[in-house]
Amino acid sequence: WLVMDATAMSFDDCHFSVAIDKGTLDAMMSSTTGADVASAMIAEVWRVLLPGGVFVLVSHHGQRMPLIRAAAGEGAWQCLELRRNRLSPQATLINLLRSKLNGQTMAQAFKDPELLREATLEAKAALKKMAFIDAFRQFRNRKVDASSRDPEKEAEALREKEREQAGDEPKDPRLQPYCWVYVLKKVC
Repeated sequence: WLVMDATAMSFDDCHFSVAIDKGTLDAMMSSTTGADVASAMIAEVWRVLLPGGVFVLVSHHGQRMPLIRAAAGEGAWQCLELRRNRLSPQATLINLLRSKLNGQTMAQAFKDPELLREATLEAKAALKKMAFIDAFRQFRNRKVDASSRDPEKEAEALREKEREQAGDEPKDPRLQPYCWVYVLKKVC
């Protein structure tokens, strides 16, 4: 493992064919200087990728494309895929517990049976809701012509349908039972 600042990596330009981020961008966005730091990281990922290289970003936020585009410049990335993925039941439960712990360690959750019960019931309800939404999504996708797919437009249409059905997404991303996966190609 190498440890370094993600906004100023020591690698040469055009060094890697693939870069993966699972949570770093979301963590950066939680600070007061979040957008600036996250933009610097995205620009740095673009710098170290080879032309045509792929950046896989896993985020709890389904609307990162404006930030991604602004960070490296319009046209710097081609969105190959933007997909919402259901978290495992265990990951959903852990996210709910974290939201209830308010900064306490996860060990505290196991000392509080009522907290565990409450989080388990919420996780079950969230997973049930996601199963319904997934069934709707599969039905809708059967109608989409695969040759004319635009991942960003499809993701936005999905978000809009979900808002119509269930209100806005949770304000706390730890409460949602899914994450978004962006697959981006570096354009030169």
